[in-house]
Amino acid sequence: TFPLADNAVAVAAGLDTLLSTRLDGHAPPSFSLWLFCGCTDFGWWGGSLFLTATMQWLTPSYDFGSPVSEAGVARPLFFALQKVLQAHGANISTALPPPPPVVAFGTVVLTEQLSIWDALPVLAPHPVASATVRSFEELGFGYGYALYSTAIPPWTPPAITMGGMRDRAHIFVDRQLEQLCQRGSAGVDSVQCTAANVSAVCPAGWAPHAGGFWANLDPCNDCPHDHQNGTAARCAAKCTATPTCAAFEVYTGPDDPGGGACFLFVGGLKPPFTTNSDCLTCTKAGAPAMRAAGTAGGALDILVENFGRVTGGVVDADRSFRGIDRWVAANGQTLANWSIAPLSLENVSALSTTSAMWRNASGAPLADGTPRFYRGSWVVPPGKLGDSFLTLFGWGKGQAFINGHNLQRYWGVGPQFSFYVPSQWLTEGRNEVVLFETSRAPANLTVDLRANHTQVG
Repeated sequence: TFPLADNAVAVAAGLDTLLSTRLDGHAPPSFSLWLFCGCTDFGWWGGSLFLTATMQWLTPSYDFGSPVSEAGVARPLFFALQKVLQAHGANISTALPPPPPVVAFGTVVLTEQLSIWDALPVLAPHPVASATVRSFEELGFGYGYALYSTAIPPWTPPAITMGGMRDRAHIFVDRQLEQLCQRGSAGVDSVQCTAANVSAVCPAGWAPHAGGFWANLDPCNDCPHDHQNGTAARCAAKCTATPTCAAFEVYTGPDDPGGGACFLFVGGLKPPFTTNSDCLTCTKAGAPAMRAAGTAGGALDILVENFGRVTGGVVDADRSFRGIDRWVAANGQTLANWSIAPLSLENVSALSTTSAMWRNASGAPLADGTPRFYRGSWVVPPGKLGDSFLTLFGWGKGQAFINGHNLQRYWGVGPQFSFYVPSQWLTEGRNEVVLFETSRAPANLTVDLRANHTQVG
């Protein structure tokens, strides 16, 4: 096995060495080349891995520097391997079909937007009524999103907890984003949450936490001292001296024997460092939690995304269910009477027929956290059809669609920022791109259609 790196010379030399080897006087050893041709996981088909109880999500492009790209273009590695095989007697034709045309269509401005609340009657006209929350599988679909909706009893404050949430949840109260929870990488059931009202700018004297479980829980969650070397006294002094961080306190429990950690405990709760971290608490940082004190009732909506089916590593069937498969509770009491809307988004093209619902788009941040559809169009001149690469910079997290076709997931954390668009999905004349954005939108609301993948880093 040789790494299919960009260094075609080194890979070809390794294959030459292999084919020149004779084992006990026998014929040259056989070999297989993986991957020979790059692939694309269109739509929801990008999966995930469990490796030593750590969850990892796969990028949509399945290429790894293969001899032939996902667009069908022969790379230098292809020709280097061809020469090696010919030198060892392989009868290989050097005739190749012409490479498929690849076109840079340029920048497209997404001029219109539509909130998920306005799109629901079109995308999910018949939500499922259920006494309890149910997983994707129980609802009879496998991919995309599901919106769980119910009413919050008039309790103060209603700390929301969930059991069996997979993989990412946006929690809305009265259609305002209150909490973002995501399945973590620390373990198969670890979950990391971020309160929607926590600023990304740390108070004076504080430094962002560099890593670990709490790195995504709050952007300013540790003392500006090393986690292992800090002392409880120093952390306590820092917490006391920073009025805007009144919710910070020292934790020196059994899971942190060295002490010295100064954490923001969301909703006043201690870190979920127990062995069963599948039960997570989702409350806004500080008081009041989730909703204003004394407010009666309210609408609770939880948008849950499936990150991808487990395709390798350690497969645990019990943890392969998606959505929420156990319970949602407020102040420890399980909530009932749910309306659940499956959102596979395979019918997103239906939104194009509802022009009156769309609004002029602006580059303002998604202040209320409402996921939105953004759309724009461009014109392909006659005779100019070709493959292209949709390139997304400045966007947060969501799903891209080309002329109604479910292209791929995208995520602003990288490492992939460009996505293969086959020419078969395009047409001469007007073409449409739609993004379902759940996190943030750039001020210029633009995407690019380029002639090649964009390499970053």
